[in-house]
Amino acid sequence: MLSAALAAGAGAVFAGGSPAKAREGGVVAKVLARPGILLIALALLGIANGATAHGVQPILVKEIVENRNGESTYEKWNSFSRIVAYRPHRGAPILWGPSPALGRDLLTEQLFLNIDGNASTTMFHFHGDPHEVDFLTQDVTNVAYHLRPAGRAAIIGVGGGRDLLAAWVFGLRDVTGVE
Repeated sequence: MLSAALAAGAGAVFAGGSPAKAREGGVVAKVLARPGILLIALALLGIANGATAHGVQPILVKEIVENRNGESTYEKWNSFSRIVAYRPHRGAPILWGPSPALGRDLLTEQLFLNIDGNASTTMFHFHGDPHEVDFLTQDVTNVAYHLRPAGRAAIIGVGGGRDLLAAWVFGLRDVTGVE
């Protein structure tokens, strides 16, 4: 909003429309003919937005209505996306394609991450011992590590680090994460 206010300020400086033309148009034409008013309004909105705890909240994200049920524990924008983390919970690990050999009684600490309202990933609790996340060997998405268990790995879209942990569990030590 502050950037929009800056643009409105530039419009005020370079305004070439006459008040007579604004009177002929509708409400929008009248407001646009006076970019100084727009500048002040946008600047005040930007300042008010920055003073709130959460700022402007999206209602519709990628054509899906955002459900704000209060379950999130963290929500921030980085330079290119919005990350929402939900409360950690203990349960069966969330895997894309778990093997039937994976024990049904296996429980792990994990939290669910949502990126830009439509992409999701799971972040598993990890203290540095690869055995904590051995269950990643039982996910079909890691079949490449079964076929080639040594060498280097490049993870494109690190997310919650699940794929980095999987490479580490399989013994790869030269792992590059690209976001």
